[in-house]
Amino acid sequence: MQKKTSRNNFRLRLFGAFTMLFTVLALIISFLFFHSTYENARENEITNSKIVLERISTQIVSLYEQMDIAATSLTKNASMKELVLNLNAAGPEESNAVMVQTKPKLQALLTNMMFSPVISNVLLYDRQNHYFYYTGLYHGNKSHIQSVLKDSTEADLIQKSSDSRLYLGPHRSPWLTEEKIVLSVLRNFSDNATTENTLIEIQVPYAHLERICRQESFQTEKEILLFDENGTLVYPFDGSVTVLDENIYQTIKDRLRDGVTESFSKDYAYYSRDLLDGRFRAVLLSNNSSLKSYTGTILFNSFLTFSVLLLSTLLVVFNIISIVTKPLQELILYINKISLEEDSRLDLPVNTLNEFEIINSSFQQMLEKMRESVRQTYEAKIRETNASLTALQAQINPHFMYNALNSISAASEIYGSEVTSRMCRDFSSMLRYTTNSKKQVKLIEEIEHTRNYMNFMKTSYDGNFDYEIEIPLNLYNIVLPRLVIQPLVENSFKHGFPDTAPPWHISILCCMEEEKWVIAITDNGCGFSDRALEDFEQNKQRCSSENTLHLYEELEIGGLGLKNILGRLQLFFGPGIDMTVDNLKENGTGCRICIKGGIKEL
Repeated sequence: MQKKTSRNNFRLRLFGAFTMLFTVLALIISFLFFHSTYENARENEITNSKIVLERISTQIVSLYEQMDIAATSLTKNASMKELVLNLNAAGPEESNAVMVQTKPKLQALLTNMMFSPVISNVLLYDRQNHYFYYTGLYHGNKSHIQSVLKDSTEADLIQKSSDSRLYLGPHRSPWLTEEKIVLSVLRNFSDNATTENTLIEIQVPYAHLERICRQESFQTEKEILLFDENGTLVYPFDGSVTVLDENIYQTIKDRLRDGVTESFSKDYAYYSRDLLDGRFRAVLLSNNSSLKSYTGTILFNSFLTFSVLLLSTLLVVFNIISIVTKPLQELILYINKISLEEDSRLDLPVNTLNEFEIINSSFQQMLEKMRESVRQTYEAKIRETNASLTALQAQINPHFMYNALNSISAASEIYGSEVTSRMCRDFSSMLRYTTNSKKQVKLIEEIEHTRNYMNFMKTSYDGNFDYEIEIPLNLYNIVLPRLVIQPLVENSFKHGFPDTAPPWHISILCCMEEEKWVIAITDNGCGFSDRALEDFEQNKQRCSSENTLHLYEELEIGGLGLKNILGRLQLFFGPGIDMTVDNLKENGTGCRICIKGGIKEL
């Protein structure tokens, strides 16, 4: 059970790493989605609120302008001005008598000014001359009217202002004993000193302003307030603010007094506009309840998007990881089944969770056992036959396996699982080839094994090494001892390239020359030393003049070398084989090893 857990741990750790990565990415994407959507909703809310405020402000201004047009028409009317002059010239004592005479004309003029359906009353009065006239439904309580007329200050307010008109917000009409809320615009007859205290007042019912300011779309989220130029709340008339609590409302009033015309926060928002040259200020309040609700929806959608995106991505990643790591799992299972002897199996470590450590440890064991097995077999064959092809092949130096494992380890850190998976498959093929019991193979098999090895080295040296292989079809089935070409290529990396600056290059060219096949292996390394070349030539001469089998008592069990390869070729092909080693140039720009032999096929 522990081994199974260990074998699956690499997949789980890799999946865990990708899970963390994609979780962070999904969180970032979801946050950006939420932030972008919220900001768009916020900007739309601000824009729509300002549009609504502008539309309502325009309607309020239009209402007052209609009243102002009516008042201006009366103050500029020549007939009305003549009647007012006559009333004021008569004085307080005779104004009532003159009013009786002029009443029909005044009635006609004032009634004609009620052209707008919103206007409810037109009033004409003068505090100094004690007369009052009106249209519409007013009571006949003269004592009340005279009392109000005596205390009126509107004429003084108009004279103090730079304009000859006065805008009054929602207020209780003083001319009635019962409560009636109206809006008013007042103008005086400023053309003559005797008429500047005579006022025309146009009244509109409060209901018209309320119809403008109360929108069905507001519901319980928004509300319109109207302040006069002194900062006094005139609408709603009862002073009630329903969409925000008292503390927030007081904060907004303080900010308006400080000149902050608009503000937006999580809990509230307000926007304001000056109306009628600063006579009023319209303010739109909002508790942002719709935006808060929409924010919750956005948050839910973001979470849903995050979950779906993460789950679907992790499902795809898990499938990819399963496919990619399958060769690694198969390799571990294969290693676990390897038996070098009938009752001797590899002892895989069970206390580690690192698959590559398992591979490294198991192959170290395998290599040690291979060395021991090769040593025992080799010594037995030497004692029995004094030299044999089997003993020679048993000298295979496994250090290329160390290099291969190191290459796999390095590639896993640099390139990741895809390259590691490919290298593990290639290495598995190389392993099966090197541990094969066959003594002879086809040339194409030896070439493919060498190609796998050079692919390993190409990955390890990351662009500093390349190679080329040319072999015609008619040479594919040439038979030769196993492990002849790859050790020669390995020799370039071991001795030729360390002292030579990259890039490095190896070419393997196979061809026919005068009914003999030729295998030429060329590199651009530092070449062989003179002593090594001389030693090889001496060994070559001894092999041709003496019993070849006796020479292998001197060979090292730990490596192949040129001597070993030459001896095995001579054992296999006899005197018809030839092997030459030459440096290309004296300054160390490579060497060439050529093997020539007669046709021999399986």
